[in-house]
Amino acid sequence: MKTFRSYFPKLFAFPRSLKRLAPTLLARTALVLLALGVAASAIRPLCADDAILVPSYGTSERTLSKRDCKAFESRIFCMRCTLSYPIAEDADAPRFIRFIPRQIRDVLRRYKKCNPAETVGEMTENDLPDVDFYHEWEADVSNVTPSTYTLVIREAEFSGGVHGNQNFEFRNYTRKHGRPILLRDLFKKRALRRFKKIAEKIYRQAYGLSPTDDLSDKAGWFENRFVLPENFAITTQGLELAYNVYEVTPRAVEPPTFLVPYTAFRKLIDPKGPIAFALDRDHPVSATDNALLSFLRLDLHKEKRDVLAIDLTFRILDNVLESSSYYESSRITLQFPSLKNGDAILDYEAGDEDNVTIIPAGTPIDDWRGKKRIWAKWLQIVWQSSHDQDPTHGIHHLHLKIRLPKKRPFRVYYRLARKNDEGKIKRDPLIEGYAVGEQGLPNYTIEWGK
Repeated sequence: MKTFRSYFPKLFAFPRSLKRLAPTLLARTALVLLALGVAASAIRPLCADDAILVPSYGTSERTLSKRDCKAFESRIFCMRCTLSYPIAEDADAPRFIRFIPRQIRDVLRRYKKCNPAETVGEMTENDLPDVDFYHEWEADVSNVTPSTYTLVIREAEFSGGVHGNQNFEFRNYTRKHGRPILLRDLFKKRALRRFKKIAEKIYRQAYGLSPTDDLSDKAGWFENRFVLPENFAITTQGLELAYNVYEVTPRAVEPPTFLVPYTAFRKLIDPKGPIAFALDRDHPVSATDNALLSFLRLDLHKEKRDVLAIDLTFRILDNVLESSSYYESSRITLQFPSLKNGDAILDYEAGDEDNVTIIPAGTPIDDWRGKKRIWAKWLQIVWQSSHDQDPTHGIHHLHLKIRLPKKRPFRVYYRLARKNDEGKIKRDPLIEGYAVGEQGLPNYTIEWGK
């Protein structure tokens, strides 16, 4: 019986020199593969856990600036151009941070064309405005998911007139290679039209419009025709759709922004596309609150079968630490409507100067005015951070491990408040997407396992 080797003898006719070297080649190959395996184990792999890292870890901001001034009889007039974007500072920085400089090359070219000296040189005493001119660009990471990240590029300009101009742009990329992602890349074939109908339905619900309301009459749109915005951001909870000024509404009307959750269009998602992670109901979710005085990020991801990890990062902005209206402490309240007892908190870890209080259901608490005692209906955690002599430049961390209940989705309410040295409490205003907690105070909401 002939074998496969007998039919193709030339494939197995190695030169004698190679036959002698074969053991050596195999040994060297094994050593190389072993070395690569050791090196790979030493490098933190790109996996779902990376999606819950705050992008500021291991990164810093690079700022380019140029300015020119000219003295007139009435005052000194100046023009400035600035560009800032994140860069990798050390090995702890996520890999995708290193892609950003080449992804904003067009913005860098625009910055280079900005010429303050030319603008100032053309200015005369008669044309002198009341305020200086500026042109600013800022690039930042706004969202990170297990497989994607989103850059937001903000541009602000004032070159005379009644008001300046502001606009922004979302750019979505794959984390592995930094490739750009288009909206159609997220869906199955011929599913984009169906997504548009779903987005319009959610938009109307978010802004209190009926299915038959005229968009131009009721919402201030230019036309009574719903269109998808040019900007979209991939988040862990859904697609954030945001319109620029003048895109669908005049300047007097605030541009719409709303979230289309994955639960609304999960059947349309391409299982091999960039957001295939959303097909898994247990994928990590995160929420970010960019308030005027602070940065707050909440990450939820499953560690074991019935254990949910919650990572909360809170950062006081530098301008608050340096300002006269200084707040000596911040208080973040987490509420868990599906949990009752403190036994559900398996473990927690906070800074040495932070104070964590666990409030089980049935504990007497104050209402939102602080004048009436009520009984807590569900489990709460109050995390208070001191700002005094902060060794971490205003960055605080709280890590929790929660025993998951069987009911899905798992919902968390959270809010932020600050207290100054006089004992006065200030709460961040909530613009949209909030729920009223049991104390009558508004809270942001994040859901996991939908």
